[in-house]
Amino acid sequence: MIKNLSSLYFQSIISDLTKIRGIFHSEADFQHSLGLLLSKKYNFQVRLETPFELPHYDRESNKKLKVELDIFIPKEKVGIELKYKTKEGTFKEHGETYKLKQHGAQNLGRFDYFDDIRRLQFLKKHGIIEKGYAVFLTNDPLYWKPIKGKNFSSNFSMENERIIESNTKLGWTGNPSEGSVTKKRLFPNNPIILDNKHQLKWYEFSKLSGVSFKYLIIEI
Repeated sequence: MIKNLSSLYFQSIISDLTKIRGIFHSEADFQHSLGLLLSKKYNFQVRLETPFELPHYDRESNKKLKVELDIFIPKEKVGIELKYKTKEGTFKEHGETYKLKQHGAQNLGRFDYFDDIRRLQFLKKHGIIEKGYAVFLTNDPLYWKPIKGKNFSSNFSMENERIIESNTKLGWTGNPSEGSVTKKRLFPNNPIILDNKHQLKWYEFSKLSGVSFKYLIIEI
């Protein structure tokens, strides 16, 4: 059944979504809209915010790793994680007004996207999913452009066309404090090792009032 949600097919589903919605109020709105499309048009059985509890990837930890998938398609065993990071702005589409927040904190946003990939890898290793997709949608160019100057998130760059080799270890540059990145983004959750080779390719999602919304998909 996994072939029914191949990489190219999933890409076409996202393209279909752009014809319905070019913008979302929030990440939850994005999640709901994609889930509805998968269910209504493509007849997938969709579950939102599905929790799983697995042995921790830090073998010395006695704690369980709790993972909550944004979208889970149980029959095909596909997991989808979504991120929606915005720059402040007011937009109109189909007569509806969208007032987007200024999320900022791109350093943390970059880490969190790769952490989604790591968790999907882990779910795949444990047989919970057979395939995963990590999707990042934003109107903030700082995500798809190269990082300028010294930055402790340089290893987590999401710049367009970046190639990341398999078994690459991604970690903070230097030793950022818990106060700057929060405890959940330090050991054992940092560094992050990507199992496979990936090329980051950004695609146009929509353009509203001259502002581009772009998305990135990584298949796991």
